[in-house]
Amino acid sequence: MIKAFTFGASADYSVAKSALSKYAAACQYVSPEFIVATNLSEAIGKPDGMVYTGSYYHKVTPKMQCGTEVSKSSKKSDVALAFGCQYKLDKDLTVKGKVDSEGMLSASYKHKLSNVSTLTLATTVDTVNLAESSKHKFGLVLNLTP
Repeated sequence: MIKAFTFGASADYSVAKSALSKYAAACQYVSPEFIVATNLSEAIGKPDGMVYTGSYYHKVTPKMQCGTEVSKSSKKSDVALAFGCQYKLDKDLTVKGKVDSEGMLSASYKHKLSNVSTLTLATTVDTVNLAESSKHKFGLVLNLTP
């Protein structure tokens, strides 16, 4: 049974501008049933300012996992939320779904066809702008691994 804390930090320096361009710090706690993580980041000069993010991932059963994320920018009053689930139908089939506070609904279907091929179908629908078809996305990936 592994339980662990992880800490990390990063900084990006722009040689062209001779200045720090962004930085971040994060920590997480991992246990066999759940993961809790937090992140603080800032892209210097961007309008969002400092962004605080927290997430929680829970392994409900060996076949089903759920997670949520909350994000808040220091310069905006809005709080972004997202919730998603993954369910293994069997050893070769996985379905995922996600919805966020911007009204984006995403779903995917992943099927391992053989030891060397995997097929993934994915879609994202903007539920706020259903009439604007350019906002919706659909993807198909056939991954072949030798």
